[in-house]
Amino acid sequence: MAEEYQLSFTLQQINALIKALEECGVVSGSPRTELEHFHGAQLVTAAKSAYEVLKAKRQRIERLK
Repeated sequence: MAEEYQLSFTLQQINALIKALEECGVVSGSPRTELEHFHGAQLVTAAKSAYEVLKAKRQRIERLK
């Protein structure tokens, strides 16, 4: 069973993390690119999950503005 953790980030930090994950190829669709940066399938999966959580968090914050 997976545990979920809630972390507190500012919108600026969330945007920086999203950009960093994108630059590391998380959304490239290329397994080779993803593995070059994360060096393991579990890390790729974790990075993709974190990316989706951060994007959702950013959307929630922006809706509240």
